[in-house]
Amino acid sequence: MLDLCAHRAQMRGDAKQPIDRVRVLFMEERDARRYLHELWLREIECWYVDAQGCEVRADDGYQPERILPEWVERTLDRAPRVAATKIRLSLGLASLLADPEGELPGGWCRDDLVHHVVDWLNEDHRPSYELREVLGAHLPRVSAREGETGDLVMRVVDDVGGALPADEATPLLARARAVRSEVELAFDPDRLGLSLPAIIAPDPYPRQQPIKFGKGHPLDGVIVHPVSDVLARVRSLNREDLRDAEALLQLCAADRFVLSAIASPKQA
Repeated sequence: MLDLCAHRAQMRGDAKQPIDRVRVLFMEERDARRYLHELWLREIECWYVDAQGCEVRADDGYQPERILPEWVERTLDRAPRVAATKIRLSLGLASLLADPEGELPGGWCRDDLVHHVVDWLNEDHRPSYELREVLGAHLPRVSAREGETGDLVMRVVDDVGGALPADEATPLLARARAVRSEVELAFDPDRLGLSLPAIIAPDPYPRQQPIKFGKGHPLDGVIVHPVSDVLARVRSLNREDLRDAEALLQLCAADRFVLSAIASPKQA
């Protein structure tokens, strides 16, 4: 976006080929909506191709919700922002499952899902990409071992996975338990750069598109987002009521725990 703005500024004074308008065309509406606010801020037109193959402008008449930093509200002696919750941000993939404690469709085990997310990335040939999730030892797992109890840190890297040894898992579990594992947010998903339902994964994860595992797979169609994008959006709002979300996202960024986001059931 910065390159587009710089090119527009340089060419505005060009008598032969001035540039006054710049537009970005997305093939999917959901992708356009995710970047709409950032494009609107930079006066770049946001377009997408609809189901009929027509080009539709998304930024025409767009009026974003005005979200003040929390310290500004205090300065103006306003009451803290109170709004209906719209997003549920959670540690792990459980919120994406109809029955997190029961049998998954297709007979998948819970650690299968972590493998599949890593495999989806590795189609881009990025070796040594690692992903972690906290799973209870009671859940059906391909990598289950006799005698395992309590919470385990499942680790998947280079198509190899399993529970970390206790001495490695203990500090990771302590950091995971130090943050809220589930956070309700009163913000539109597009303000945080999210398309719901979503998986939030550690960087580098460039494939910001739906996972295509096939009909019936628990994660089919879920969009994976790199945590750096979401964390930057959350920090840019500079609000105290987003600190729990920021801490959970930082856990993903620093310790490679996978997160998920869905529309809040309170909105349904």
